[in-house]
Amino acid sequence: MKLTEDTKKRIDDYFSKLTHKELLHINEKYFNKPLEAINYTRCCDKLKDKETITFEEWKKDNVIEKNVCNEYLYRYGGWFDADDLLSMYKKDISL
Repeated sequence: MKLTEDTKKRIDDYFSKLTHKELLHINEKYFNKPLEAINYTRCCDKLKDKETITFEEWKKDNVIEKNVCNEYLYRYGGWFDADDLLSMYKKDISL
């Protein structure tokens, strides 16, 4: 979204009137909490003793198709080669 000069001025005016405490509250509420959610690491003690799936099993669950260039369509989007998929698999099983 492109902001007009008038909108930018209104935003600047609004934030210039806020106290330091109010700015910290806005930062905590709108920036730190979403970052915590984004950076959240999955963990479940009950599943840690379960057997790790093989790369081939993981590939069956996460790859939609393979093209003629030997690239794989990942179920969350994007085409990747076998090395990229292996890295993604290793990251998934380490969580």
